[in-house]
Amino acid sequence: MEKMIKVDTTNIITREINLNRMRNLATPIGAGKLSPEDLIEIKEFHNYLKSLAENLSPKDLMEIHILEKYGDIYGIGVRNCNKGIEFLDYADGKAKTINNPGITIIHNDKDFADVCCVFYDLKDYIAFKNIEKSNIIKVPDYGTAMILSSVKQFPQVSVECDMYEKIFSYMPNNDTGRIITETLLARHDGKRLKDKSVLYKSYKNLYDYSKQLMI
Repeated sequence: MEKMIKVDTTNIITREINLNRMRNLATPIGAGKLSPEDLIEIKEFHNYLKSLAENLSPKDLMEIHILEKYGDIYGIGVRNCNKGIEFLDYADGKAKTINNPGITIIHNDKDFADVCCVFYDLKDYIAFKNIEKSNIIKVPDYGTAMILSSVKQFPQVSVECDMYEKIFSYMPNNDTGRIITETLLARHDGKRLKDKSVLYKSYKNLYDYSKQLMI
């Protein structure tokens, strides 16, 4: 179902994902101004979304359509708990926030209501959904997914995790990710919290690991 919202003077449409649009992404106009490294990253992101389109249900996430004076912006995203939107811009693959930043809580399977998976950002959550749908490797059965989107949201996520008997943490393999994981382990012992970053310890994060699986 399509919904129009207004942020300041900008109109934004949210709707079910258009999988054909994802399958036909092209390098954006003005890409000549980008560095070779940025251009490669955008092409990899587009190729990844094309593989995601084959595995994703249109209801797993939503399409974001921003009506701009000088050209429309499209992306893939989720609503956060503060009535804002977290999304990835199709043009450059960058994570962006519309309106208020906040954590995102997505409910999945009621049969596993006491199990939660925690992700650092939207790209890692999308990677998880791609792995889950493709059945390349087994992922945990879970009732809730939580996305930080910013390290500033970590205190709230840490408290929210108190509600769950099992917590699977998918943090990046950098200093920030390690500090978050260690802090979660200190609050929730190793019997309740499982550090899943060991699965992709040779990669920066779950998204990078997932890209290699989809080749």
